[in-house]
Amino acid sequence: MPHQYPALTPEQKQELADIARRIVAPGKGILAADESTGSIAKRLSSVGAENTEENRRWYRQLLFTADKRVDPCIGGVILFHETLYQSADDGRPFPQVIRGKGAVVGIKVDKGVVPLAGTNGETTTQGLDGLMERCAQYKKDGADFAKWRCVLKISEHTPSRLAILENANVLARYASICQQNGIVPIVEPEILPDGDHDLKRCQYVTEKVLAAVYKALSDHHVYLEGTLLKPNMVTAGHSCTKKYSPEEIAMATVTALRRTVPPAVPGQLPGVPRQVHPQRAGGGGRQRVPLRLQPRLLSDVTRDDDDVTRDAVTSAGNAAPCDTPVPSPPVPSPFNKGTLPAGPTPRGTRGGRGGDMGGTWGHGKGAWRDVGTCGRWWGHVGTWMWDIEGLGGIWGHREIGH
Repeated sequence: MPHQYPALTPEQKQELADIARRIVAPGKGILAADESTGSIAKRLSSVGAENTEENRRWYRQLLFTADKRVDPCIGGVILFHETLYQSADDGRPFPQVIRGKGAVVGIKVDKGVVPLAGTNGETTTQGLDGLMERCAQYKKDGADFAKWRCVLKISEHTPSRLAILENANVLARYASICQQNGIVPIVEPEILPDGDHDLKRCQYVTEKVLAAVYKALSDHHVYLEGTLLKPNMVTAGHSCTKKYSPEEIAMATVTALRRTVPPAVPGQLPGVPRQVHPQRAGGGGRQRVPLRLQPRLLSDVTRDDDDVTRDAVTSAGNAAPCDTPVPSPPVPSPFNKGTLPAGPTPRGTRGGRGGDMGGTWGHGKGAWRDVGTCGRWWGHVGTWMWDIEGLGGIWGHREIGH
């Protein structure tokens, strides 16, 4: 007879679920400050700074001590190992600074990708050796969630079944080890946008990969309510000659997630591809973007029948302070007959996939107000919202860098 092993106590499960919900609370996102020593060198060199430990500390202190109006927008901060043990000028360790602002401290625990023997240039992720001991120490040092990234690529013959299963099991082992130490795992099976594959091919691969990941998580007895998912957006390859609209990209992504991600998962933190950023086409000021899918700012939204006018998202260096949430009228729900109250859905309220899916999901088309323009979504500032075929609502969280 199957057993729930290794068992988590009810208290452990409650702690994990509480941490996960805090990270993806409505209006909050993740600040990714986990650049490796090599990656951060590019940022420092761009401003003429040498890549020294002290300069790296100053850079991260600048992020963690930003304007207090940013605080309500950040639910968690992912740190690099070095950063976890650095301190601000006043002597406070960075984890203490972050917790003092109401955010959860996270840590990147994988050690990068390595070639997977027996495959055509595919990879797996290393770092499982000693992970139990590292997680136990990270928990003592103030970390409450972790991130682990696996990478797959699409070509004529990839991802192979071997690569899918290997990476799914690596993610599941990592997640199980984290939970045994009271750490919420962010599961990140990233499918690279390189290649010439079309949108349909990417959606198919994404569904197969996510299905394998959640099968592995189940096999390893991972408590889903105490996990988070960071999936890729479903997009055609960079070399694909056919161009797809934001609506098509959004529908493919949402369809893949709805088909594979269990409702028990508290939140999803997808990266937004280049095609979905209307402002990346250049220009500033106010822009007109389509209604059906627009990564759009929710702090100041006016609607008409065909489109939404919004303030253009500013660059990270000029991010506007968070606005105070503004009361808005009740929002009709296409899923729950009647009217839902404006604002974040209470936990457990069913609306499409419910308020437990990380952000508010399933409230149709309503004049939502959110917390403004602080934070970046994989390099762009703003709160993002899906509004596809009546499946609208708040979706996603702000995040800085990668």
